[in-house]
Amino acid sequence: MKRSKKRIEPRKIYVKTKYRNIEKILAISSGKGGVGKSTISGFFSMYLAQKGYKVGLLDLDLYGPSCHLVLGANIKEYPKEEKGVVPPVAQGVYFMSSVFYTENRPLVVRGSGLNDAAIELLTITNWPDLDYLIIDMPPGLGDILLDVSELLPARFVVITNQSRISMESVNKLISYIKDQNLPFLGIVENMKMIEDNFIEMESKTQGIFYLGKVDFYPDIEKYYGNKREFSNSKLYEDISKIWEKLNGKI
Repeated sequence: MKRSKKRIEPRKIYVKTKYRNIEKILAISSGKGGVGKSTISGFFSMYLAQKGYKVGLLDLDLYGPSCHLVLGANIKEYPKEEKGVVPPVAQGVYFMSSVFYTENRPLVVRGSGLNDAAIELLTITNWPDLDYLIIDMPPGLGDILLDVSELLPARFVVITNQSRISMESVNKLISYIKDQNLPFLGIVENMKMIEDNFIEMESKTQGIFYLGKVDFYPDIEKYYGNKREFSNSKLYEDISKIWEKLNGKI
């Protein structure tokens, strides 16, 4: 019996080389949806841009892209094309998302199609030289996580809320990150509403670096696409404290 030849994917070979002009790549991940991963990705990108860094944000949460809302990005026009797709700038952040092409309609595809769409976004986006590329990852474990961990020198930041259910899901993601020896910067506790130390103590028990907390802000949408309001907010202070800890690890 003849052995089947392994299919060569030229886009993956290309992706491995084209992201060398980016200083650091942060993959913002979560064990489950609904913990504010996209919100953290968007505001963290805005924060770094305001600090003077050259920042890109790639929304790979293809089933539920929402980073454009946080940035207040105009998704009604196609991005310009020049040797690939040029990511438009919103709030000082170079931004790329599938919503530019789906026009915010549902993306209904099987797993292989979703994986193909993610690889295509990674391939066609012509990022400038960046200090940081923030990737908003889809929740949980799946093909996109496998591809990013294989193709890019990404460093992972995991988001949870303070519930035990969320932490249970996050633990599975962290186990994968550890098993694969992927660069892991730590965990952020998001939407904190009551004062307890469950997530912080759980992190210490598992040898996970606790990066800090972001409080629950019921009026958080007023900061969407508004860097002036954001920069004068308690939310900005929360993000700043997390950055101080992150900056010491990267």
